Amino acid sequence: MSNKLYSKRIFKIILCLCMIFIPFYLYLPAKTSRIEIMNATVDTDHVDILCVGSSHMMHGLNPIQMYRDYGFATYEIWGGSLSPWQSYYFLTEACRYQKPKIVIIDVYKLGTTHESAYEDKDTVGNMVDTPISLNKINTIMESEADSKIDIILRFPYIHDEYNLFSGPTLKKFYGTTAYSMGYIYDNVVDIEEQEKYGLFDARNVSGELPVSPKNEKYLRKMIEYCLERGTGVILVNAPWPMIDEVTQKRYNYIGKIASEYGIDFIDGNLLWNELDMDWTADCSGQGGHLNHSGTTRFTYYVENFIHENYNVPDRRNDPEYNMYEKGIEWLECEISTYQ
Repeated sequence: MSNKLYSKRIFKIILCLCMIFIPFYLYLPAKTSRIEIMNATVDTDHVDILCVGSSHMMHGLNPIQMYRDYGFATYEIWGGSLSPWQSYYFLTEACRYQKPKIVIIDVYKLGTTHESAYEDKDTVGNMVDTPISLNKINTIMESEADSKIDIILRFPYIHDEYNLFSGPTLKKFYGTTAYSMGYIYDNVVDIEEQEKYGLFDARNVSGELPVSPKNEKYLRKMIEYCLERGTGVILVNAPWPMIDEVTQKRYNYIGKIASEYGIDFIDGNLLWNELDMDWTADCSGQGGHLNHSGTTRFTYYVENFIHENYNVPDRRNDPEYNMYEKGIEWLECEISTYQ
């Protein structure tokens, strides 16, 4: 076969593929994404403290409280059971638009998964509605998702959610203003999980157990990414009552990694006295999540720690940061509605 004929056949194949996939892509419905929600709410370069992690981040820190008390312009991006490689994705994507002075990384998932560290059951929920990029492809290829190509292309998962395609559009992702800054107010009080699993005091646990190599790899990637940009890094672990000795030893190991890089690690499981936690009032269940009362206690500790040890500007009198004032209004409305 001559090179000329070979090239023509290749061209025809590419043309056929384009005729199939371009209409397919045009008819994929648009969907909100975490990054676009952030962009719709907060102007570019208007986040001084970026928080990234699992649902324990959303239930652990309240960015509105951090602004109300100290004027810290804070935003948090989280996902249910967000793996460290997914956290790395959202960290790097968010930093395309923001230049935070501090990044707070939730380490809950790094300590709770070890032998099952490669289980990635929440990849679809966390990654399917994100734009195609090399960053996304790398993240999904790191996962153990059943069908990686489906998540990359958003199909058939997207069809399962929408059933009908409304019409062709080039804009596949959009953001809607959300002055919660990533926080979800939760006033539920639930101690049934504590009664079922018991309440473990982690403060007397000594020794260390390594986290999985994959978890450690991405923890280090996040830390080094921030440090290379001149961004401060704080690791946090919001307190949760059903922890056990083995898991706490992994968090102790994470503390050792933090010391290696000279960064701070605030492990709420070791701060019961300082936080004055009341597990009959501060826990909403759901895997050890804090409710608003518990989140308020932990946020108070973290924001004071930042105030005393870091140089983060107070934005409360700056009209360019008025979106955070609207966040205070949102929180007050949530509290009055659900009291």
